[in-house]
Amino acid sequence: MLTPDSVPMEVTVDQETLKVALLALSAIAALGSAVSAALNWRVAQSMKEFNRHAANVQSAAKYEELIALHPKLLDLHGFSHENLGELGLSQVEVAYLISSFTAGDLFYRDGRVKELTKYRQVLLQSSRVQSAWKQVLKGKFIIEGPFSTMVDSYIETNPHTRP
Repeated sequence: MLTPDSVPMEVTVDQETLKVALLALSAIAALGSAVSAALNWRVAQSMKEFNRHAANVQSAAKYEELIALHPKLLDLHGFSHENLGELGLSQVEVAYLISSFTAGDLFYRDGRVKELTKYRQVLLQSSRVQSAWKQVLKGKFIIEGPFSTMVDSYIETNPHTRP
């Protein structure tokens, strides 16, 4: 049952107060739209950059596979394919190492990971892989950066344990 005390009181708002409140709400909405537009622009730029890198990596992988079929392509990168035998590596092994180390370089490029994975450590225990790093990969396929620094440090402190 309703009593006079339970009936809501009439609230009156003058038109000026209502206008100010609506104006403030409109300003907040406009600001929110501007922030949203800026964030969308940043996401679009990030996606564009990501897609550019992804396309480059995909192309590089395709071209690196050609080295397994045509080892003379190594000559274009400053390493005579005729010297593969001196390293004890086949053209397929070198193509594999190029792809593997390129992937490693991409994985470590942002500098967040500070230690080589066990996979890399095991790979670098081979004298042939260490030689390939020094003579074929470093500076020709893998540029200076966090990954190359970690590989150099690992080789310096961990001499090869197998051929």
